[in-house]
Amino acid sequence: MVDLPDSVTIQVTQKDIDAGSRLKSHCCPIARAGRRAFNGHLCLVDDDLRVVFDGAAHWYGMPDIAREFVACFDNDGDVEPFEFTATARYVDDAFGHPCQKCGKQMPESWDYAWCETCGSADCVHGNNPAECARCAVESDMAFDAQRERGA
Repeated sequence: MVDLPDSVTIQVTQKDIDAGSRLKSHCCPIARAGRRAFNGHLCLVDDDLRVVFDGAAHWYGMPDIAREFVACFDNDGDVEPFEFTATARYVDDAFGHPCQKCGKQMPESWDYAWCETCGSADCVHGNNPAECARCAVESDMAFDAQRERGA
């Protein structure tokens, strides 16, 4: 297993804020910025930042300013771009459910049947992924391609 850094600077931009989704741990502004900082790996945000990498959840502590940002953003408050340092805490190897398409382990809080990589792939039916009913049925989820492609 490759180790991730002990700490990383997360820079939340206005683009992250504008494209972020409220009350969704995998596509809030901090998760989007984290995905950038961790080279595209899935990030989930609650009281801490979880980075899904190499079959495990790597937990990073967030400072109070980041937690306050999440609370304000989720409650429809006004937020501004900022940056913070997330510090590694521990790794959890046991979590989640497998992607229904590729079999990759997903975190337990991931609400979709397909992993982020499979869910953001081009539609195999030749349709616009955001509008393909066949993709939505096959993946057992609302496809939400705008969120996936907006990363």
